[in-house]
Amino acid sequence: MWSWVVSVGVIVVISTIITIIMPDSKVSGIVFVVLGVMIISVIIKPIFNSNEDFDIVFNDETSVEQEMIDYGYVEYTFYLKAEKLKNDCIELLDEKGYKTTFVEIIYDDSDFRQFKLKNVKVFLDKEVINSASTHIDIIDEVQNLLKDFLSVKKEVIKVE
Repeated sequence: MWSWVVSVGVIVVISTIITIIMPDSKVSGIVFVVLGVMIISVIIKPIFNSNEDFDIVFNDETSVEQEMIDYGYVEYTFYLKAEKLKNDCIELLDEKGYKTTFVEIIYDDSDFRQFKLKNVKVFLDKEVINSASTHIDIIDEVQNLLKDFLSVKKEVIKVE
């Protein structure tokens, strides 16, 4: 908004100086028309450009609602992505022979520009935990499997 006001002011001052300096002649009529078109184009520029400054000034309520809708949409897409990752993890673990009772995907929703995993909690079926392998080996194997699959650090994955 401020840059538009400055642009209008500058073009009006320049046009005034040119009209004062310009001698009376046949060309001066063309110069006045060109200056008038320039002033009008600078004034109506915001109408044809989608500028956020003007949206906020003239449509303050709509902008806030639109921002809330956009944030809600991003949150919904993050939720869908988390659900897909959860199902993919369960499927991968089942393929490898680990029965899971539940997988919880916890993501960082403070930055809506990117999906970032905070924690992945895997709850294994008691039969898997009581199998021939030691409990620590199973946890380590599951963490390594999911670490590679999700491209995250091993510390992010908790297995219970």
